[in-house]
Amino acid sequence: MIRYFGQVELDICARTVARLGGGQPEELHAPLAWVIRNRLQTTSGRRGAEPDLARTCQDILREADGRAPLLPAKAQLTAADWCRIYAVNCLVWAGDLDDTTAGATSCHRHDTTRSWARGRTPTALLGPYIFFR
Repeated sequence: MIRYFGQVELDICARTVARLGGGQPEELHAPLAWVIRNRLQTTSGRRGAEPDLARTCQDILREADGRAPLLPAKAQLTAADWCRIYAVNCLVWAGDLDDTTAGATSCHRHDTTRSWARGRTPTALLGPYIFFR
């Protein structure tokens, strides 16, 4: 079980979603947040340690676009856009939005090829992203 999130954790999630979903329709933000949540849930309890959210987000960014900053930089979004991204993250973590990725723990743009995706099960194609378990 993952402990409850605070402001710092929500900020890391929101920045990751903004980095991956920037310039994309809002409907893509929830699936991207679900990838983070699903990944953390699959790693929760392994070796008895709480999963590291920042490292998980770095790994997801690296897999998705080949680069991972220490903390995803704030995208150039309006205050209203940031509020929407935070709201979507809160709804995903509360379990109030359906997981349209069917349990995906990774994703990348469908116009690229990633070696890690070989042998993985694709679960959804949403916007420019293909999602995998």
